[in-house]
Amino acid sequence: MGFFVNALHMFGIPERANTFLLNTTETQGPYRLWNQDMFDHPWLSTFPMYGSVPYLLGHSELQDAAVAWMNSAETWVDIFTSVNQKDFGSGLYASFTS
Repeated sequence: MGFFVNALHMFGIPERANTFLLNTTETQGPYRLWNQDMFDHPWLSTFPMYGSVPYLLGHSELQDAAVAWMNSAETWVDIFTSVNQKDFGSGLYASFTS
């Protein structure tokens, strides 16, 4: 299931050793939502450290938008730029796959 957020800055899905601003996953693997305790966690990884908080927030000058994904199954989150800027405008698209 995917959600378009009309913003170029996306935050959320914490509990990972990565930057506060979420990067697009076009050149890396998706963010993984799964509760685990991994020893020797790699820095700047999209894998979770301990728990997972399924909350995304998009922020722009004109609006804020949030998505809360309530699903107990393991989930991957892909974030990429809008594929059709003519219809959607500029922004980010988040795809949740369980």
